[in-house]
Amino acid sequence: MCGNVLVRLGGHHVPAKDIRRRFKRSLAHLLDDYLPLATRWAIWDSRSLPVKRLAISTDRDIEFVRKLIGV
Repeated sequence: MCGNVLVRLGGHHVPAKDIRRRFKRSLAHLLDDYLPLATRWAIWDSRSLPVKRLAISTDRDIEFVRKLIGV
């Protein structure tokens, strides 16, 4: 099957260990590469409802967020 067909059908299996590994790497990229470029940002915890705002650029710095999420 063509890759595009697989994606339209819901994608492919990704092992949980790969998801966890990629997630940690994505958080590092967020903190190191993307937040410094933003003029405003907010970090949210959406693991449960209602979602909670953990940090916002007007009140906290990136190092606070790094300690908060353990990256």
